[in-house]
Amino acid sequence: MKAGESHSVPTVHFADPPASCVSEKSEKSEVLAKVSQVHEKPLKGPPIASICKLFSLVDFKESLILLLGLLGAIGNGVTQPVVLVVFGDLIDGMGSSSVPVELPANVTPEQMALLMDDAMDGMMSEMERL
Repeated sequence: MKAGESHSVPTVHFADPPASCVSEKSEKSEVLAKVSQVHEKPLKGPPIASICKLFSLVDFKESLILLLGLLGAIGNGVTQPVVLVVFGDLIDGMGSSSVPVELPANVTPEQMALLMDDAMDGMMSEMERL
């Protein structure tokens, strides 16, 4: 190469893409343009209020309803562990027996009914004790 001559770069020609690809690309570019326009606009909405501001606008009726809701939520949270303990003791009492029972091989339906009545009486007395 001599001084003053420019180096030429060979150009490469690609085949034109199919029309379906061109339309998809133009649709994608349109969608991207719309999305960028949406994100550039500032969001308009109601002003954000603080909790103190919200509670300062409450009247007597609303504060009474809020107080009742708060007491109900506290009551619900306290009673759940108590109910678990009570029903746990109840189930434990039903599962245990103070007198071992051995059934003979040939029990009549009348005898079985008497045994069931005795078992129910035992469970009821255990529930009354709890």
